[in-house]
Amino acid sequence: MHVAALYDFYGQLLTERQRELIELYYLNDLSLGEIAEDQGISRQAVHDQLHRAEGALEHYEATLGLVARHLEQQKALQELQSRLNQGDVEGAREIVRSLLRE
Repeated sequence: MHVAALYDFYGQLLTERQRELIELYYLNDLSLGEIAEDQGISRQAVHDQLHRAEGALEHYEATLGLVARHLEQQKALQELQSRLNQGDVEGAREIVRSLLRE
């Protein structure tokens, strides 16, 4: 799941080859062996290339932090909805103010 979230945010920054392997492995749920056979390369080569692509995604997140920020905002929105459902208008306003400060 974590790699899929990173891919959603940063996938376009990967090379075409890296995107293809990430999609085959994580989105299409193919095994390393299946990908290797389909691509005409060794299982180890698939593993190494996937590892490099995952490292690139992690680097982008460490640098930009878009996934973490998105998750924080989603959590704040859930809290906002909860406060509104409870009738806590002032608490909801405080959450909105904090979101606007970001």
